[in-house]
Amino acid sequence: MMICNQFPAAAASANEKPCYACHPSKLTKKVPHPPVAEKDCKACHKSEGGNHQLQKGLYGVKKQGASICYDCHDAEMAKGKSVHAPVSDNDCVSCHDPHGGSRARFLKGNYPAASEAAFSEDGYSLCLSCHEPKAFTDDETGSATGFRDGKTNLHALHVKGAALTCKACHNVHAAPQQKLLSNASKNKNGVEILLNMTFSASGGSCKMTCHSPATYNR
Repeated sequence: MMICNQFPAAAASANEKPCYACHPSKLTKKVPHPPVAEKDCKACHKSEGGNHQLQKGLYGVKKQGASICYDCHDAEMAKGKSVHAPVSDNDCVSCHDPHGGSRARFLKGNYPAASEAAFSEDGYSLCLSCHEPKAFTDDETGSATGFRDGKTNLHALHVKGAALTCKACHNVHAAPQQKLLSNASKNKNGVEILLNMTFSASGGSCKMTCHSPATYNR
């Protein structure tokens, strides 16, 4: 197969042939973004004419940041009392590959899809690419997480001890409570779990249908 940049002077302008003639790897993703699967590059990219081989800036994305994503996806997912930092920064590509990937939802790393799963650092590679692993792996800590009772790491207690994943309590985009906490989630049996978290200067209290009210103090 011809590699386009080997013959820049003789190559046809990009608008005279499909994008995937020079970018075939974009079509080989195990889980492709629907516009890619449909070979509809213009859904996200500009389509002005010109010689793309000589003018690399042509055919860039139509809008910067998350604004291009919200042309198709519901912007309400980014609204709530608390918003995940990449979402508030309009940086969807921090977690997602816009063309597609090998994982569900084009995620760039591993993230448990269910609300319950045995913990491993590799299984949470997406989250741990930003978050401090010790906040979830150390049974005791005085600084790795604010979610602790004294030095007892309550994150570790949940994700390792109870095999609960992030989504058991958190919404990954935005949530109605602080700390990306959902009002409710479902366990592996589909039973709804209600969550009500109250915070204080030294800790907080958690009231859930999966356990009796519990208070923690750092």
